Order: sequence, then C-alpha cells, then structure tokens
Amino acid sequence: MIEKIAQKYGIMNIEKIERLSIKSTNGLHKVKAENGTFLVKKLTSPYKKEENVRAQIEIAMHLHKKGVPTILSLKNSEGEFLTVYY
Repeated sequence: MIEKIAQKYGIMNIEKIERLSIKSTNGLHKVKAENGTFLVKKLTSPYKKEENVRAQIEIAMHLHKKGVPTILSLKNSEGEFLTVYY
C-alpha cells in the first residue's frame, strides 16, 4: 500500500520503507527514495474523518505561512494533498 501511495506523490525508486513507532499517529512510515526522504502517514482509523484530515493540512499550511516550522503535505499527481482509499 505504501508503494501505491508513494507512486501517486512522485516518490521514485523506493530504497527503504521504515515504519516509525510513534503512538500519536496511525501509521507513519519513513520512505527513503531516489528523489529524497519522505514521511508517509497512513490513516486507517475510522475515527479519522476526511474533513478533519483536510483541516489538519490547512492548519499546517497556515502555520508555515506564519513562519512556524511544520511538516508540509505534498500534492499528489491529481493536485490534491490527500489520497483516499476505501
């Protein structure tokens, strides 16, 4: 699944995928690839509603614009910050 997600975001030639053990997220993976190192968050909880995730992305973008260090989301091949698989 991580490979499928990575492909949509232009992450090329994956060299290593490491699942990070952080209790505050639902599935955080460090992906080392030919074109950089990325964090891929895989949300599988039914409690993570799409509109809540989109709000988190918007808050991070707002904080970044104000000069607050934050992790920014990448747009996928369809120009969206969020890829939803059901």
